[in-house]
Amino acid sequence: GIHYAVAFAKTVNARLLLAYFEPVPYLDPDTFIAEPMVESLEEGRRQLAELAGQLSADVPCDHLAQAGAAPDMIVATARERHADWILMTTKGAGNKPEVLVGSVAAEVAAHTPCPMLIVPQGFRFKPIDKIVLAADLEATDRRLLTPLISLAKTTNAQVTALHVKTEDTGLDEKKAVESVRLEEWLSDVPATAHVLKHPDVQEGIDQFANRQDAGLVAVIARKHGFFASLFHRSVVRLVTIYTTVPLMVIPEQA
Repeated sequence: GIHYAVAFAKTVNARLLLAYFEPVPYLDPDTFIAEPMVESLEEGRRQLAELAGQLSADVPCDHLAQAGAAPDMIVATARERHADWILMTTKGAGNKPEVLVGSVAAEVAAHTPCPMLIVPQGFRFKPIDKIVLAADLEATDRRLLTPLISLAKTTNAQVTALHVKTEDTGLDEKKAVESVRLEEWLSDVPATAHVLKHPDVQEGIDQFANRQDAGLVAVIARKHGFFASLFHRSVVRLVTIYTTVPLMVIPEQA
């Protein structure tokens, strides 16, 4: 995860913040703070400082260690520091989406104020020359695509807007119009649109991304409508089944 973060930060010319958050245990009202937690936090701070020093030769690097619930602290820190990206790693859990539900990565993804990259543990950074945008073809604010387009320009990536349908029918009028609009909005980068029929949307995305050898899969975290349920129920699953492809989560609302 660290090596990917360094390589990605260099690619997008970003400063890296290494963050560690020590969970706060339930404390008796008369207890101020648990001594073991203080020791653990200090050790985390020491290790981060050492790591930041080692990485600073490759990329500008800061570090932060605080006590608090990781999901809340990550989101709050991203807001306070006006972060451009949040990058996290996950072990994944095969085809067991329930394993990730409630995990740090899933909770952060549901509330991230900025684009987020969820990287499979052990994934080695490679040039991001192909990006798959999982498109629901629902009405989209053009501005949401700005970070994706910016990344594609920076990495000279080909973007494929992929729509997976579960039934053997054509696109309805609204989706057909949205598909044309999406292609127009992506006209500043090499982009194509592709419609795939597959009985399972998530597996269809996964298989397509791996066939394309995509550098990452992007998805908009909808707050309402079909993709809202897809995000909260199934994109969580995407995180668990993607053992080879990083997932870019674009928040619909910051």
